[in-house]
Amino acid sequence: NVIVLIETPLGALNVVDLARVGNAYALMWGAEDLFAVLGGTANRYPDGSYREVALHVRSQTLLAAKAYGRVALDSVYLDIKNLDGLRSEVDDAVAVGFDGKVAIHPTQISVIRAGYTPTDDQADWARR
Repeated sequence: NVIVLIETPLGALNVVDLARVGNAYALMWGAEDLFAVLGGTANRYPDGSYREVALHVRSQTLLAAKAYGRVALDSVYLDIKNLDGLRSEVDDAVAVGFDGKVAIHPTQISVIRAGYTPTDDQADWARR
């Protein structure tokens, strides 16, 4: 099984076909390499939010993964010292349905785990 990494324009345009591949376990998108290939200078606005092209590829990757029963992985967060920014991005990834957020540094793991840990109420509901 493989994790399909969407980080080129061709990959983004073919994300649905890539999700259909028999040994695709998960789909992940990569903002940094995608923008390097596009020739862009910034995938985020000064406030830290993603630009529309990045949001489009992120959404398409999530939709394709979920449509074909694959695990959906959200891109890394490069600002490793900004744990509040990471926490906000993890909260969004959870809210829209990503199955995980990929860490690029060990300090990010506890924030990501906390974001994906169910609350007591959620755990109680799941047990019923």
